[in-house]
Amino acid sequence: MINLFVYGSLMYEAVWQQITHQKFEALDAVIHGYCRLGVQNHSYPGLVKGKQSIEGKLFLNISPSILFRLDEYEGDYYERISVDSTTTQQQRYKADVYLFKQEFQHLLSSHPW
Repeated sequence: MINLFVYGSLMYEAVWQQITHQKFEALDAVIHGYCRLGVQNHSYPGLVKGKQSIEGKLFLNISPSILFRLDEYEGDYYERISVDSTTTQQQRYKADVYLFKQEFQHLLSSHPW
């Protein structure tokens, strides 16, 4: 089972439910050393390495079958990497996060999302 930190459209329960069809424990959390930018002409963000702290949701104990669905939803622009996350209660968790791939970063705006 994998923990997953989300920072964009997957934070919204309606979107999460549409993809996973399940409820998972979700904690408010933050990751450090990244930047969340809008994707040009779209309503969702991309995450790249940077100097900011990114607030999001941490979903715990995601099964491989659900991760497969989420990977399909995120598509070719993203790769899942491992990061350190910290909850608002200062608990630390290893988690995966979707990072915007280097070869597509020209599609990102310069504006935070």
